[in-house]
Amino acid sequence: MRRWVLGLIAVGFFLAIMLHGGGEVDEQAFVISIGVDRADTDEVTVILEIPALTGDTDEQSGGSSSSGSGSNNYRIVETRSHGVIDAMETLSTTIPNDLNFSQTLQIIISEELARDAEFSEVLEDLLTLEGLRQSAALIICRNGAKEYIKAQKPYLGTRLSEDIKVGLKLYDNLGYIPIVHFGHAVRMNGRGTGGGWQDVLLPLGYASEAPKDSSKTGGSQPGGGDAAQPEGGQAGGGQTGEAQGGTEEEGGGRDATINEKGRILDSLAGEMQGEDGQKRTDLLGAAVIKQGRMIGTLTGLEMQFVAFLTGNMKQFTYYAAGEYYRIEQRPPVRTWVVQEGDRWTLKISGSVRVSRLRNGMVDIQGVQEAFDNDVLRVIGKLQMFGSDPVGFEGKAVRSVASLSQWDETIWLEMYQNATAEVQTKIIVGEQT
Repeated sequence: MRRWVLGLIAVGFFLAIMLHGGGEVDEQAFVISIGVDRADTDEVTVILEIPALTGDTDEQSGGSSSSGSGSNNYRIVETRSHGVIDAMETLSTTIPNDLNFSQTLQIIISEELARDAEFSEVLEDLLTLEGLRQSAALIICRNGAKEYIKAQKPYLGTRLSEDIKVGLKLYDNLGYIPIVHFGHAVRMNGRGTGGGWQDVLLPLGYASEAPKDSSKTGGSQPGGGDAAQPEGGQAGGGQTGEAQGGTEEEGGGRDATINEKGRILDSLAGEMQGEDGQKRTDLLGAAVIKQGRMIGTLTGLEMQFVAFLTGNMKQFTYYAAGEYYRIEQRPPVRTWVVQEGDRWTLKISGSVRVSRLRNGMVDIQGVQEAFDNDVLRVIGKLQMFGSDPVGFEGKAVRSVASLSQWDETIWLEMYQNATAEVQTKIIVGEQT
């Protein structure tokens, strides 16, 4: 009986493959990475990473490039067109295999394109790809999707696909980026039309190669600017977003905290260059998405406090009151909204377990003040963007009798002008 059931499952599996359009597995071009870059004003470049054909070379691939060797050999193919759908049609006729998106692990969109109003259309077009894996990670790359895909190399003895899986899981465990599945991002991107009560944050990536001459470091940053002043916006001012080539919504540049003691990760992907001269990919920080496009950034450290607000903070090292501590969130965290006339207050209450890394007593008051100030700073930055990834709107909407009475425009104004109050309870843990 058991063999009979297993036999039916096997037959069904092979029938499914045949009905998909390609009769055999070796007739499928399994796409593991999709990239989309801005080409010209009205065009995009679509990049696919697929296993290389036997004997493939750069010349044989019609301008595509190969990476890896042996069983890790992949090739990159690309084309320019007016949109994703047209580009996929072109690629499907030039690749001698049936494109299969069921194993796609990551979708990379360039920051230039993500900041464009066309970003939502690109996501919707990608959603039309038959069989596309909804759990694929969606990443915004600061300096281009093609560069990011080309820079990914497998470790010796591993397949690139497995290396990507392990890398994403590692970054997710560290907590300095949001890991967002493509399907979830598309739904969240449609706030107000079924997307829920939270804005979406997407992980920031960067393809970097350490310069041999340290004097050239600044030129390797996205946009060729100063690494300490990328686009973003942090409560308290700084250079204007317009001066940094950003948008008015961003409201200002970040404070130059990069490489400050204890705040090394208060930076973005690409701002911490390696010293080995090898190409690599970095993931750090988040792209803030509002009304279907990217409007700003959060640093890796700021993401930890967003995670605290949503109850998902990972254990991390925190520098406060002149000492290093191990911080671990203790559930639950509570967020709510209080309305008094025309005034709104965002309330946050939670607790963290704090352990000192070195010998000595925990400075409870010093840690609490520093932690609360960091949480308030991040909330202020999100308010400035008009972005609500925490979901305060979902709490505020309970103040009306029906959803038809809720005005999102009025809420946005109230949210940006609301006062935030945070109360964190410090639980002293054992010294690590």
